Amino acid sequence: MKLSLLFFSSRGRLSRLAYSCLFIFTIVFFTLLNNIFSFDKYIEYFQTGAANIIVNVIREIVFDITNILSVIIFIFLTIKRLHDFNQKGVAIIYVSAAVFAAALVKCYMTGGDGLDCIFNTILIIFIISILLLCIWPGDKKDNQYGKVPSSLFDLGLD
Repeated sequence: MKLSLLFFSSRGRLSRLAYSCLFIFTIVFFTLLNNIFSFDKYIEYFQTGAANIIVNVIREIVFDITNILSVIIFIFLTIKRLHDFNQKGVAIIYVSAAVFAAALVKCYMTGGDGLDCIFNTILIIFIISILLLCIWPGDKKDNQYGKVPSSLFDLGLD
């Protein structure tokens, strides 16, 4: 199994356990990577302004790249998990638009504090959605996206 097929492809299906494990692995991996490139403990050794700026720029670039990669991976994992329910991956766009619209309406109606309110509302809905995807069982039969995954990291492509 190629890692690129596992993390950067929308083909196939993922079981609950595989989705949960890959989701947690991705979070832990990118958190560790960000911590490795977190130069906060080393910045005090750089007394010059130029070195301090370079270290901060490197840290921000690594942080941005890891965040973008993790979002891309989460999207592909979620699409494969939706395939396990025999749903198209495009459903993630519809659900995301509905969640964003609901957050806007909720924050407008309650007089929330702008972006903080929207972010907090979306975060809560996001966490609940991920938990549901980790708990809710998929189709027990083969579907148009592949066979029932037989092992932890089987994508059901055979």
